Amino acid sequence: MNDLSKLLATRLAAAQHWHLAPPADSAAPGDPSEWCRAIAASHTVLIKQGAGRATYRVESASQVMFVKHYTARSWRERLRCWLRGSASRREFEHASVLAARGIPAIRPLAWAERRARGSVAEHFFLSAALEQATSLDDYLAQRPHLDLAVRAQFDDRLVDGLATQCAAWHRAGVVHDDLHGGNLLVRTLADGTPRFFLVDLPGIQFAASLAWRPSRHLLAMLLSAMHLHATPAMLARFWERYRAERPELDGSDAPLEAQRIVKLAHGMALRLLDRRDRRVWRENREYYRVANRQGVAYAAASVPRERVASLLANPQAPFRAHRDAPIKISHSSLIVRGTENWGDSPWTLAYKRYRPRTTLKWLLALAGARAARRDWYWGHALAARKIATARPLVLVLPRHERSASYLVSEWITGAKNLHLWAWSLARHPRRQRHAAAQRCAVQLGELIGRLHAWNLAHRDLKGANLVVSETHGDLRCHLVDLKGLRRVRQISLRLRARNLARLLASASAHAWISRTIRLRFLQAYVRQQPQRDVCWKALWRAVDRESAAVLGRWREGESSARPSIATVDVARRSTQAPRRIAA
Repeated sequence: MNDLSKLLATRLAAAQHWHLAPPADSAAPGDPSEWCRAIAASHTVLIKQGAGRATYRVESASQVMFVKHYTARSWRERLRCWLRGSASRREFEHASVLAARGIPAIRPLAWAERRARGSVAEHFFLSAALEQATSLDDYLAQRPHLDLAVRAQFDDRLVDGLATQCAAWHRAGVVHDDLHGGNLLVRTLADGTPRFFLVDLPGIQFAASLAWRPSRHLLAMLLSAMHLHATPAMLARFWERYRAERPELDGSDAPLEAQRIVKLAHGMALRLLDRRDRRVWRENREYYRVANRQGVAYAAASVPRERVASLLANPQAPFRAHRDAPIKISHSSLIVRGTENWGDSPWTLAYKRYRPRTTLKWLLALAGARAARRDWYWGHALAARKIATARPLVLVLPRHERSASYLVSEWITGAKNLHLWAWSLARHPRRQRHAAAQRCAVQLGELIGRLHAWNLAHRDLKGANLVVSETHGDLRCHLVDLKGLRRVRQISLRLRARNLARLLASASAHAWISRTIRLRFLQAYVRQQPQRDVCWKALWRAVDRESAAVLGRWREGESSARPSIATVDVARRSTQAPRRIAA
């Protein structure tokens, strides 16, 4: 029992309208007063909180349940509850219909409403917890840590089970308006087969049976949520199994429909992630905000609040404490490395201070366009798209330093920029050097390929802005300079070539990098593109043309900035001539 349990029980006791499901066991309470007493005597944990909704996990001696608490805070929400019924009531009714149709879903226990002035002010939905069940997103998070043989079995069982369950939903006429990995629970059976359960049911609609067009839209919605995890082989297996479960769709063109689904899913995933990128400025399960007289700070949920408050009070302290470990010192930025004890284990961190170098940038910083805000936003946007970069942890915007800003990020262990790594590799034997270079080319191609697949362009992809880390024989590439990032509507062939030409021109500093290594990079890049609609031969020729232009501009810049040998010789003779005459 805790204070949160008492508060939740008090709010439930104020509800006037209750509807209870028939108890599945004799331990379930039989009336609302018993429900309130049972919740008050239990242990309650806040799972999720958003605008007008909070979800609690309630653990009592007899059972474990989840309680959704909705608050109608505006007249629009109250009008919606009056016209359609409250979300708690609709979810209870929809869960009962799903159980009648034989569709696995959460088990409803009760719903309750409190009315004020003739309209619903707040409402509750109580459901039983599914034992040994996890969300599909958490289930897929286990995949990268499995061995290759175990991962293949994991993928086959997941794809077959999900395709079979999707076909059963569509045959039963179930239309889920928000079908993604967080609204699907997975329970692994004794034989290793996953079983899926639907949650978050207020917006579900029912029909006799779904035709192909709405089924295609729902499949694209589900695949868009799995876009970061699904491989082309998994998508092909899913499509074959789904069509086998729905023989009435045999009249459609299978390859063409599969391409349409993948294209539609990719467009949905782009829009979904673009909306989620704004979450870094709001309080939710992943981020929080601290504001006081010293300024404003944004932090990841894993960072202790007291540490964020101390950084906001004195953002210069880490730079004084770790001044003996500088990484970069320039007119516009200062980076130091330090180790801090945040929680149970020490963290190796990079502290960066931004200061505008020009008057225009200083004025933009005063208007709120600080460089640290840009890196905070793009760092989390890249992490959400599985693009390797240094993950930002804390953003500090002090009030007394209107132009300066501070960013704390995770340190990439064992990282070297691409030039330094290639120069150190040049000392190795030829066979070992080319094997490591080919691994790096594949990793680098996948990194930049994912960047362009998500319609993100980087105008300064050079060797100094990419780092290579090797830990326990595992080689990974990271993008560390996010200044040149921008979101575009479509990545054209010319834009791809311009982005890649800068990297190819940087590689010209290492004469031992062969055309085979560059081809490995380009093939890995093309494999990351949706539907693989990029011709690597045309891209190869375009990159060659653009890189030749970049090298030409670099040579012209060097020749104009540095006097030629003849000019130096003439200047030397002119200064020595008077001495000879005088002698």
